[in-house]
Amino acid sequence: MMHIALIAKPWRGGLADYVHAALRDIAGPEQVTYLPVRPVQLRDSWGRVAKRHWYDRLYRHLETTPYDMVLFLQPTGLMQAIADSHKKVCWLVDGARIDPQLAAGVGHLFLSDPGNMDVLKTRAPAHHIAGILPFAMAPHIHCPGPASCTADRAMGFIANHDPKRDAWLESMFAAGLDCHVHGNYFLSHPLFRRHPLRIHPAVPVAAMQALYARYRLSLNIHAAIVQGGTNMRTFEAAGYGVPQLVEHLPGIDQLFDPDTEIATFRTIEELTAQQQRLLANPAAATRMAANARVRVLAEHTYHHRMQTILARFR
Repeated sequence: MMHIALIAKPWRGGLADYVHAALRDIAGPEQVTYLPVRPVQLRDSWGRVAKRHWYDRLYRHLETTPYDMVLFLQPTGLMQAIADSHKKVCWLVDGARIDPQLAAGVGHLFLSDPGNMDVLKTRAPAHHIAGILPFAMAPHIHCPGPASCTADRAMGFIANHDPKRDAWLESMFAAGLDCHVHGNYFLSHPLFRRHPLRIHPAVPVAAMQALYARYRLSLNIHAAIVQGGTNMRTFEAAGYGVPQLVEHLPGIDQLFDPDTEIATFRTIEELTAQQQRLLANPAAATRMAANARVRVLAEHTYHHRMQTILARFR
């Protein structure tokens, strides 16, 4: 039996929770320990004030606890607390941002974004790079809403602001595309002041199922840091069963079929044409969403991703 530690920040988007749940299902609850790099509960709020103490406590714990494998979601100096590089696995989920000295001490490096592989090769020993590990979905979370829910809006976009997305949204609104945005654009961005009826507050993960049920289409424009493949949203929206319009990036067709599972675009003109086509043909949009959901359940769950990591580690 393996004793596994998961080191991650408690993302609001749920990534650490999804990985933790998958590891517990595969290895057994008693074999997996989640060690967040910052407090996640109110009783631990002192850690926000005494960050150094929180960090040092984690460092000492990793130095003295004989884990068989330690999985890091993103690099951290805590990696240095573990002497055996083979025990250390790091999943880079935000570009290829890792210090070469840290990379040299990590036995297994996975990268979510194939477009950043060339960068990672300049920062890490080739024999430490385990390969591409895309994002995924959690079937118990990302599932369709009740059948009674009816979509009353054309297209929804759940996203935090990013310079690249800003430019796309400016062009979309200028072109008259019907789209509502949910995220931190609300109240804090000039786009909200210019289009207040199109910009809405961010929603927690627990509310996304009901939100997606209101839209006939889901829009996904990648942040500037994403260079290839796709982000978490594409996998999650596929699980929710909503037809998707996704910005085309190199490698996305290795994850989804752009003809039968998702619709992709590279320009405003292509986005407009795809939106009009799918809104005019709801039966085709429904088939596309159903195909995408079959695909993610068969290939793109966090259980699949953790099985890949464990197989490589062993």
